[in-house]
Amino acid sequence: MGNYIVQGDLDFLLNDDRLRQLTDDDKDGVADVSVIGEAITSAESDVDLALASRYEVPITGTIPEAVKTITTKLATYYFYLRTGKVPSSIEELRKWAMEQLKMLADGKFKLDIGSDPPEETSSRAATFSYQERQFCASNMSDNGW
Repeated sequence: MGNYIVQGDLDFLLNDDRLRQLTDDDKDGVADVSVIGEAITSAESDVDLALASRYEVPITGTIPEAVKTITTKLATYYFYLRTGKVPSSIEELRKWAMEQLKMLADGKFKLDIGSDPPEETSSRAATFSYQERQFCASNMSDNGW
C-alpha cells in the first residue's frame, strides 16, 4: 500500500468535528486513528487496484495531486459507509473518484509517474535469434557459382 494521504489531507472534506463523529468508536471524544487508517488503506487499495494495469503501484516519490484527491474522496466515502448511512453527496464523491480512476487506468489521462504498463511475461512468448548467412553471392563467387 502506498502512503498517498495522511489524516490532514482529509481537512478539505471533513472538519475535525465531523471526522470525530464518524470515527470515534470508543466514544472518548477523539477521532480513532486506527479507524482513520483503515479507511485510508481501503481507499489506497482501490487506487492501486485501478492503476495497476497502467502504472507501477504503489506509487512512490511525489504523489500526484489527482491521486491525493481521489484517495481522499474514497476515504471519506469509507468513513460514511461504516455508519451505514452514506449521503448522496458522498456517494457522488465516490462515483466521481471511481470514474477518474477508470479514465486513468484506460489511459485517457496520464499521471506524471512511470506510465508504461507493467510488462507481461508469458511462457508462450516467441523468441527470435539471428545467425549470419553462411552462403551468399559474395562468398560463393570464388567457387564458380
